[in-house]
Parts: sequence; structure tokens; C-alpha cells
Amino acid sequence: MRGLRKPVRAVGIATLSVVVMAAMAAVGASSAAADDGVTAKDVTIGYITSQTGVAGSTFKNAPKGCQARIERENAKGGVNGRKINVEYVDDQSGGGNLTGAQDLVQNKHVFMVVNNSPFAFLGYRFLLSAGVPMIGGGYDGVYYGDPGNEKIISASGNVVNVNGVSYTLIPEVMKKMGATKVAALAYGVSASSTAAAQNLQKLAVPEVGLKAVYTNTAIDFGAAKLSERC
Repeated sequence: MRGLRKPVRAVGIATLSVVVMAAMAAVGASSAAADDGVTAKDVTIGYITSQTGVAGSTFKNAPKGCQARIERENAKGGVNGRKINVEYVDDQSGGGNLTGAQDLVQNKHVFMVVNNSPFAFLGYRFLLSAGVPMIGGGYDGVYYGDPGNEKIISASGNVVNVNGVSYTLIPEVMKKMGATKVAALAYGVSASSTAAAQNLQKLAVPEVGLKAVYTNTAIDFGAAKLSERC
């Protein structure tokens, strides 16, 4: 049954919901199996987000958005005549992302997982090894473009397949506003946040003639009053 997951590729996608519907539409009606979250009548997917913990203020209502989109699709008859069921998981802004992913696959037998969490980088390796496609936000890590991660899809669209690339737009705007020196702060727990800050200072800032004077990549996730750290 895992072979049915092959049509799910990392391609340019504008919205998470479009990817979910397209992935489920790839399931053939004649080859459904309940142990993979697909039957002749329904499809079961997992949805992980951070409803509590340090990221809870940002993602608390995310499941409501997912539920609204799924209900809309089910009202039209679902995908290929199959109703969409969703198993929701709160990763509590941490290691619950991995244990939640494991539970969804091993016990709930979901077809795929939507990992809308800044901690998705903790669970993606397990999903990849299990052959279960994951749709992430594209903001939680630098692994989306890596070779071999084609089943890890960024809902933000195509990603640069070479990690370490930085863009000059932000420092260019800063320069036009009169800035001469740049400080960068990043969350230590997030590989993407750390990489963004480091590459901004190393590549983009000097490219436009500004000076990188301070970089801190050890900020606690969700920390308040970041200006006091400088």
C-alpha cells in the first residue's frame, strides 16, 4: 500500500489545502487499504500543531482553520468520493511532535500528516522513514530541499534546494532607511531561524555594504523583550 504514496512529490504548491486534496486524489479507488488510512469510503490524515506551550499563542486556533477547509471539501463529497477524517495532535511546542507523529502512523494509521508546527523538524525524519508524506509550513527547518526528502512538502511553495542561500531584500530596505549596522537574533532550537540569521549576517548584509555587528542564535523560543538581549 505504501506505493500509493509515490505520486506525492515536492512541487510548487500555493496553499496547504491544495496539497492535501491533491495527495489524496492520487489514491486509486481500486487499491484502498484500511491500514494506510484509506478505505473505499474515507481517508484519514493527521494534523499536528502547537496549541499549547511557547508557540500556543500563534497556533492555538490552527486546527479550526483545518477543520473548516475539510468540512467544506466533505460537503462537496470529499475526494474521489471519500470523506476526509482528521486526527488532531497538540505537540505542546516540543517533543510531542515526534511522539505525535509516531502515534498517528503506528496507532491511527493515517495516510499522510500535515505538520503545521514550528517543531515539525523533530518529527519529519520518522515520517520520512515510515514512507508517510508530510506537508509542513516550510518555516521550521532547512531540510525541505534536501535530496531524498521529496515526500516532505513545503506548503509555502518551492524551496531553494541548496541550504545556506540568503537574500538581500531586507538589508537593502534597511540601508534605504539609513541603517549602517545590523544585529540578528535567532531561536536556538530552530535550525531555520539560526541559519537565516547567520547567513543574513555573513552573506546578505555585507553584499549591500552594511556592517554585521551582533549575532545571537541562542534566544529561547517564545522569549519576550528580545531587544534587551542586544
